[in-house]
Amino acid sequence: MNIKEFAKLANVSISTVSKIMNHKDESISPATRDRILSLAKKYNYIPYASVKRSGSRTMTIGVLASCSRISDGTLSGIIKAAGEQGYLVTVCGQDPLENPDGTARHIESLLSRGVSGLLWEPLSRELPGSDLLQEAGIPCLTFGCFSRDNVCIPYDALGCKAAEKLLELGHKEIACLAPAQGELADFTKGYKTCLFEHNLPLDCDLLFPSVTNSLLSKITSRAVTSAICSDADTALKLCAKLSSLHCGIPRDFSVITLLDDLRLLSGHAGLSALPVPHEAFGCYLGEEIIHLIEDSPKPVRAFTFSPELTSKGSIAPPAGEQSKKILVIGSINIDNYFNVSSLPRSGKTVSSSLSSVSVGGKGMNQAVGIAKLGQKAALIGHTGDDIPSDTVFSVLRAHDIIDSGVFRCPDYPTGQGYIFIQPDGESMISIMSGANQSMTGKDILDNARLFEDASFCLIQTEIPMAAVRAGLELAKKHGITTLLKPAACGSLDAALLPYIDILVPNKNELAELCPQKGSLEQMADYFLDRGVGHMIITLGEKGCYIKDSSISCRIPAADFPAVDSTGACDAFMSALAAYLQYGYDLVSAARIATYAAGFSVSRIGVIPSLISRTSLEVYLRQKEPYLLKS
Repeated sequence: MNIKEFAKLANVSISTVSKIMNHKDESISPATRDRILSLAKKYNYIPYASVKRSGSRTMTIGVLASCSRISDGTLSGIIKAAGEQGYLVTVCGQDPLENPDGTARHIESLLSRGVSGLLWEPLSRELPGSDLLQEAGIPCLTFGCFSRDNVCIPYDALGCKAAEKLLELGHKEIACLAPAQGELADFTKGYKTCLFEHNLPLDCDLLFPSVTNSLLSKITSRAVTSAICSDADTALKLCAKLSSLHCGIPRDFSVITLLDDLRLLSGHAGLSALPVPHEAFGCYLGEEIIHLIEDSPKPVRAFTFSPELTSKGSIAPPAGEQSKKILVIGSINIDNYFNVSSLPRSGKTVSSSLSSVSVGGKGMNQAVGIAKLGQKAALIGHTGDDIPSDTVFSVLRAHDIIDSGVFRCPDYPTGQGYIFIQPDGESMISIMSGANQSMTGKDILDNARLFEDASFCLIQTEIPMAAVRAGLELAKKHGITTLLKPAACGSLDAALLPYIDILVPNKNELAELCPQKGSLEQMADYFLDRGVGHMIITLGEKGCYIKDSSISCRIPAADFPAVDSTGACDAFMSALAAYLQYGYDLVSAARIATYAAGFSVSRIGVIPSLISRTSLEVYLRQKEPYLLKS
């Protein structure tokens, strides 16, 4: 369409069109000018002379940006905003290492294309070629960290928002990972602003340009409980390093990161991220340059947005302020199951038609049972440095159990359990201790930090007594309630009894441990008189007997068909500790624990038969709803 045809379409003179399209429209009314420009957008009218003479209105916006810094999202936003107003966009990329003459040549090139306005991301504070724009009368809006118009993505607001989210959760020791120079340096400014606004002192030792050994040391010593990161790659690297140190995200440490592109969100699953609003910023740039091109009286407005986290997957309250955990100290095995017609005995060979292998050991079983019942669990134990140990760690992580206290011993194999089960559910177990036997008192003391925010400590005697003793003593030092299961234990040192809050033997173990034979009540009194707080004697299909200074009662077993009794005790111990943690009294917790044990014997294997809290409470509401708190 030529100027004559366009003038006829607009019902004005050729002279009027020429004046408006060449910025010489002072004598023309705003209404006429706006109508002509609107028609030019609608019909994409471009004067022929525009390719030869700068200053003509071509309905084209030029973009001069750094190839390495401008994002696809920002360009998409510019193009979107321009298209909605009838403008085209032409982009010219500049190398950050380019000299000033190169920038001026780019501007000359854009002017020769007849752009109506320019969005310019300068490479430095100097603006080479800006005089060419002034001579041509072309409106320009600079953006980025060297913008003369102070137009940039507010990384300071993002840094402030990220730090604020962590403060809301109770974190005060927050590290900031961001570069010291460039646009992202404003992220640190926002972090500092947030601390100032919350009357918190700035510790410059918590500012890091990247993941360093110093930062990792502060995290493992709990001098830092969380971090904000200016980019997702740094956040992922930090999470990977912490995982190798057995530091869980967000259980032990919280992380918030910026995310440059929402399309990458699936690759950063689990990270709590604040998306950088590149596309919204691009739309803002496009709208503002069009305002300037069209001589809008509206001044350049500030870019505003409301950042929101994509998820809360990598943030939680500080470890010390989360609900107390239940600590388990005990054996870790690989259990080998053999289904037999009758249990083996001296002089008799039995064959098995069915066998299976799974992770087990009393320590492992009880930690998983506690986790499935909704409580935070931690385990201290030993495995070998072998292939079976990999399976152990995969199960621990699948149930989100704190595994920093589980140590791979290079000189021992992972423990093995050999379990024979006959059709009525009765079983016989033989243990090859392996790495379990390597545990010492020092191993317990080396994991002293796991006791700091624990409320209950479950210990079994399938590990050396030196480790049992250290666990009981350290738990008492921290004011933690102790539960001891005396498995495979011929005797208990009388000096240990005052450290045991709840002793849970079965009937056979009680008879073996107690030197004074008599009734259940008399044998229970023997231990109570010597410092044990409470006695719970498990009686298999007959339930359990509870005795302390004020209680003496029997609790019947739950009615479940017996298929495999192997894990009944571990299910009972897990549920007892979990529901004591939930605030139930000892008798109620023990009653609930009998249902967990009953469910366990109705399934093959231990870990697969450990019941979840949801399933257990659904069943309890059907059978004994009064047991549950409202």
